[in-house]
Amino acid sequence: MFGKIGRIQSHAQVTFSDAVCVEYGQTEDDAQTPSKRNLEDLEPSNDTTKRSMSGMSMEIHETIPEESENYSATEGEYSEDDSDHEESQVIPKSPQVGVRTPNRPPLRKKTQIMCPVIKFQLVNQLSNEAGGEILDANMSVMVRKEKESYPYEPIARFLRVNMEEPTHPYFNRVWHGRHILDADSPLLSVAARKRIRLNGGFWPEDLNNPESVRNHLRFSSVIIIMTGISNISAESVQISKRYYKDDVLIGYDFAPLLYQKEGSEMLRVDMNLINDVIEQSIGSAETLAGDDLSRPTLREHDMRDIITSSHSSKGNSSNSIRSFSSLRPSSATSESSN
Repeated sequence: MFGKIGRIQSHAQVTFSDAVCVEYGQTEDDAQTPSKRNLEDLEPSNDTTKRSMSGMSMEIHETIPEESENYSATEGEYSEDDSDHEESQVIPKSPQVGVRTPNRPPLRKKTQIMCPVIKFQLVNQLSNEAGGEILDANMSVMVRKEKESYPYEPIARFLRVNMEEPTHPYFNRVWHGRHILDADSPLLSVAARKRIRLNGGFWPEDLNNPESVRNHLRFSSVIIIMTGISNISAESVQISKRYYKDDVLIGYDFAPLLYQKEGSEMLRVDMNLINDVIEQSIGSAETLAGDDLSRPTLREHDMRDIITSSHSSKGNSSNSIRSFSSLRPSSATSESSN
């Protein structure tokens, strides 16, 4: 009896979303924000660099010297001492002589695409109750990869997945775990990681689409383990969840869960929206197949009470909220191991 009670008390009152969302990068012609869902998370930007805390976008403007400055074509250096000379003057910088070309191409803005970000959503079931917090919460993520070896015996490998913020000191509402699919990510194929290294750590532009992102995912399952201390019982609690590749949605983000009742200043969590997703505003999202695709899940009171800025605009059909209760990607590519 005491063993059963202890087991129940050690179970964390946390719900995982059924889907895993992946937001991929942007091109220079796209909007500056990766998703309306994350407008409040954007860093302040300046004239030279614009970043997103979710790791979805980054633009770097290269400063090219004006025509009046002297430039060595062979060495790629500037000369401040000869600033008054004519543009076509020869500047001796080395045994080789560089000639300044009078007609240079116009200034161009160089766009760098940040690597995609995979996101996991955890919701505290006691978020609307007093004292339901989980203290010193920790999220540990492992990826399981399988390979076939002679004579066709399955071999499973477990690799640790590094998270951007693996700890939460006061988990009381919603927690989004983020992992960047970069050159060191065990969730990507070897070919994609090599391309990222050759591209200076940025996502290749020809892979900046849902199909390419899915084709370069390499894992059989992802296991998430959350541990912490319950503020109610002061006991250690834990819970785990396993995701498969078919649970991944490319080009989607989680729908906002916070709302505020009329006459109250307290934020509450709508548990009915845990499995709802919203398309990212940049690029395109992959097509989903399912009977629930045409049935909206956002109720009237949710549309009225959600206070996040991501739903301040009206009439945007491209960002309609959809439920993942029975949705799966319409076409899943065959998984190949590294």
